Amino acid sequence: MPDNRRKTFHTAPPRRAVTPLQHLERVQPVYFFTPDLEREINKLDGVTSSRVLTTGSEIDEIHVIAPPNRVPKKLVRDIESLLLVHFGIRIDHRKISVVQMERGP
Repeated sequence: MPDNRRKTFHTAPPRRAVTPLQHLERVQPVYFFTPDLEREINKLDGVTSSRVLTTGSEIDEIHVIAPPNRVPKKLVRDIESLLLVHFGIRIDHRKISVVQMERGP
């Protein structure tokens, strides 16, 4: 009985250039001055006051006071974007807390 099956030819996948690990860019440490961060955060729309808590070269917490008419999620995103664009700092949104309260008389 003749073999009527199709014969398939497998070719090797195209070779990709592999970058050795020693040539990869190393992550550069980001240096910042806490009062600079607080000053820039305070410039954001709706921020009444802010405090940045750090240990060494890492941001542990950011606390912000804002009015009740400002959406907290939007404010946290604004802070994340500001730190990334202006200072090159990527921060987890869970490190930012927002307190909403009315301004005093």
